Amino acid sequence: VVVTEEPATGARTMYVDNNAAIGSSYEALKVVRMLGLVPILLHPQPDRVLVIGFGAGVTTATVVAAPETHTVDTVEIVPAVLAAATHFEYLNHGVLDNPKVRAVANDGRNHLLVQPEHYDVITCDPVHPLYGSAPLYSRDFFSLCRQRLRVGGVVCQYLPLHRMPTAEFRRAIATFQEIFPETWVLFGLGHAMLAGSDTPLELDWARWQTRIAGHGLRPDLASSNLHHPAQIAALLQLDPEACRAVADGAAPSTDLHPHLEFLAPAAYRPGLWEANARLLVSSYRSPIDRIDSLPPGMDAELRRLVAGKRLLLYSLLRRDAGDMEEAVRWFRQAHQVAGDDPEIRHYGRQLVGETTGRPTR
Repeated sequence: VVVTEEPATGARTMYVDNNAAIGSSYEALKVVRMLGLVPILLHPQPDRVLVIGFGAGVTTATVVAAPETHTVDTVEIVPAVLAAATHFEYLNHGVLDNPKVRAVANDGRNHLLVQPEHYDVITCDPVHPLYGSAPLYSRDFFSLCRQRLRVGGVVCQYLPLHRMPTAEFRRAIATFQEIFPETWVLFGLGHAMLAGSDTPLELDWARWQTRIAGHGLRPDLASSNLHHPAQIAALLQLDPEACRAVADGAAPSTDLHPHLEFLAPAAYRPGLWEANARLLVSSYRSPIDRIDSLPPGMDAELRRLVAGKRLLLYSLLRRDAGDMEEAVRWFRQAHQVAGDDPEIRHYGRQLVGETTGRPTR
């Protein structure tokens, strides 16, 4: 395990077996905070939580900072990753010293097999299946998670778009939904996550508002634009019906047939992130009609916010393709539609820096 720091920006990265497994970019921090916050918002009483994959400790810190949680087990297969947590205390706030937390150096699946505990929430942030975590993307693993859930429990799982051939991206969704019929995909523009249960998930605006307001790390949530129920609603990309449509015909990845373990060499073809992002966008199902206690007039605001983020995504796609002129054009449209969105302003500052050569904050 090696931790590096970029002198110009101070950004730190943790390498595990020479793979960049943990980063501190805006996109990387947003998804790990999503994995900590979203299940807390979805579950009525998330008292006992299991985090599989400690990493830099950001997901665990986000879970612990919710007053609704009382016991948090965090399991990390690489003991040296736990030891390296001190290099990320500016992000995890020394969470391993929190009395709520029990840190276990173990394989996540083994922990579920040998421990008798049942959990309200299980949230998993494994490395990309290409780098050795395919057993944590198998039907057998998700079945084990379901066995260790209390009634009405919620499971969340990191879903990468990069290095994932679209057929395998569909397979990952299909595998998860075979065990958790009520599956949603949430998309944070850089990365995605799965959220599921055996019962319909409660999308309760009033609960989201109360829990975000009472969260102990509100500045961290704000820095990842997770500070308002509208930002949470905008993450909801595919509902259970849309997931079934996307996954239609994809055979699950299992321990016996571990399709997601053999992504190479197709995983190194260009354009995979863009293809998967476009698949999510084209399959979008608005969650507005399923959100309870939505304030009057908020439906129009949400549609505007989602439209702005959609235009922002197109800008990012053109930026990644090296077409800065088109990236700026799409960004201007995004800003015109939802220029008050902090996320759009964040990427706008990036574009200014990239087009002018001047660093921005």
